[in-house]
Amino acid sequence: MTPQTRTPEEIQKLKDSWAYDPCWDIEDSEGFEAHYEELKAWRLDTEKKHELAAQARQELRREKVMNATGIGKADPDILDALATWGEIERAVESQDRYIGDFATREAIVMAELAGAQIRATLLLAAQVKRLADTLESMDDGESLIRSAKIWGGE
Repeated sequence: MTPQTRTPEEIQKLKDSWAYDPCWDIEDSEGFEAHYEELKAWRLDTEKKHELAAQARQELRREKVMNATGIGKADPDILDALATWGEIERAVESQDRYIGDFATREAIVMAELAGAQIRATLLLAAQVKRLADTLESMDDGESLIRSAKIWGGE
């Protein structure tokens, strides 16, 4: 018995379904055996495009982190582990919304406390960066004299 040939519309519907939830090998779909090679080639090509797009997004994010943190070219793993202040703030806000929908009052208070601690840490990081930038700008041989003046010395 020969496998049944499907219409282009049926194949497209299958591809659309897979694209929505790619949790199986599309070429193994029952009833589409006659299109095995075509579907496998399409799946591999689609997965490759997704992989390239993910790599491009990751490179853009690394550049964004380098610019936001002032860190130059660093190990990609370090850049991937760091987060910009905006990313951290969005994560805190997202957590606040999620906790607010499902949690007890105690959990809400704990989430609010965690958010406040995170924001305080970001504030400290901003102050440390400000000091580091100031120290870098003073590195011209007169830095001790200038830093003494900043801190009230003569």
